[in-house]
Amino acid sequence: MGKPGPSVNPDTAAATNAIRGLYYYMKDGSTAYLIAVSGSKLYYYNSGALTEIGAIADASVKPAFLTFNGKLLIADGSSAIRTWDGTTYTTIAGSPAADCLATVRNRVVANHVSEPDSVYLSSPNDETGWTTTGTAVGLRAGYGDGLKVNGFAVLGDDVFVSKVGRTTDRQKKIYRLNVAASVTSSWYLEPFSAHNAFTSKHTVANAYNNIFFADDNGFKTVKGIQEYGDLAVLPAGIKINKVFGDATCDFMAFVPGSRKQQTYPSTVAYIANLIIHRYAMLGILDENGFPLQQMGILKAPEDASNSVHPTQGKLCSECGNHTMIRKDGCDFCTACGAVGTCG
Repeated sequence: MGKPGPSVNPDTAAATNAIRGLYYYMKDGSTAYLIAVSGSKLYYYNSGALTEIGAIADASVKPAFLTFNGKLLIADGSSAIRTWDGTTYTTIAGSPAADCLATVRNRVVANHVSEPDSVYLSSPNDETGWTTTGTAVGLRAGYGDGLKVNGFAVLGDDVFVSKVGRTTDRQKKIYRLNVAASVTSSWYLEPFSAHNAFTSKHTVANAYNNIFFADDNGFKTVKGIQEYGDLAVLPAGIKINKVFGDATCDFMAFVPGSRKQQTYPSTVAYIANLIIHRYAMLGILDENGFPLQQMGILKAPEDASNSVHPTQGKLCSECGNHTMIRKDGCDFCTACGAVGTCG
């Protein structure tokens, strides 16, 4: 008896190797591909089968993926960044030998596996422009600290650069690169944390206007470190690390009301953004989810013959008004109608 769910007729080579990674590539508003990493090759899922795209560096690497200008960028630590547009699979001449990717202010951010401290930013809106004598930028984060770049995270105009020891992950640091200035010479790089880092490029996500990441001693946030210092660890961190390890559930999708794309940590987070955007269009909330004006108690127009007025009582946990009374043996809010404890 077969297992429930759709059957997949994989490529012969893919059938003998475990799938090490998945990425949802949205080429445009109507075309998307589920990308799979298996063995030393990339595949895309189509009509119940895995179709080969091309080779990657080797059968052990877990590439970094990024959607930029409608193209899929693949950083697998080989001599250059690879790219696929749904048809052509090739390398970007002159790009760094990267295994980490991000995007900030319409530039691609990449490391270089042979230059442990290096961080490169492409020319604006051009994933092929990497000449630093032009509009691309190259810099070193923590030059000489003996660590290597192992991941990026972006929050606003800040790029957070995670670094770990070249032989052991016990040594770790995070640097912050601010790219807010229109002139690149005014950008600045500064140490952010001396005792934290991402466990890998796959264990960091931008969510709820914050950056969440797994460290080897806990589940942490960038804002938590900013406020409380290097000892900030979320209580659930160690348990989450043990359960999920190097897993990632993020995906790329269009920003509501825009043709730009960004990474969302889950389907729930994406739906929440859609709802907030809809309420913003209606003039009820701003784009951050806050009300544009005090809402007060919502109620229908009163019918003088059958009106119910809020009655002074205990605090209602639903609407926040002191209008909770006992009615028919239960707590009842005369403002919003919430029913609480009975008996």
